Amino acid sequence: VHVTIGIDDTDSKDGGATFALALALLSHVTRINGVLPISHHVAMLNQDVFAKTAGNSASYIEVAVVPDRLVELADESLSPEWGIAIRTGIGVPENLRRYGRLVREQVISRTVAESTAEEFGISLVGGNGVIGALGAVALAGLPHEVLLDPSQEIH
Repeated sequence: VHVTIGIDDTDSKDGGATFALALALLSHVTRINGVLPISHHVAMLNQDVFAKTAGNSASYIEVAVVPDRLVELADESLSPEWGIAIRTGIGVPENLRRYGRLVREQVISRTVAESTAEEFGISLVGGNGVIGALGAVALAGLPHEVLLDPSQEIH
């Protein structure tokens, strides 16, 4: 099955980078028998969010997993607010894509993230980083130029 894992809020003012941890996670999970790497992407989110380090970006990785294979994720984050979002399936439903638009335009609450994740059967784990991690999952599959520029319209 196709699995998308969004990752956010893993760094601190003292160091770290979400994209680097996402790449390390992709390398780690693809060493597990039955897990094949697909891709890694960075998505820029709302730059007006107060609690951010340098920029407000999240990452997502995509893997193919043999059904019924459990993937354990290690906590190597430098931030206590790290979060991940895990979704199975190909394609992003329009209502989930709407959350991706919102997380780029507004400051979103964890409650909104949790209700959106529940609606789409997405697992959230961790602190407030789940807000951006879910945003990365909701933006999955868009062209790089759209992912890296929050001002671009999402179709």
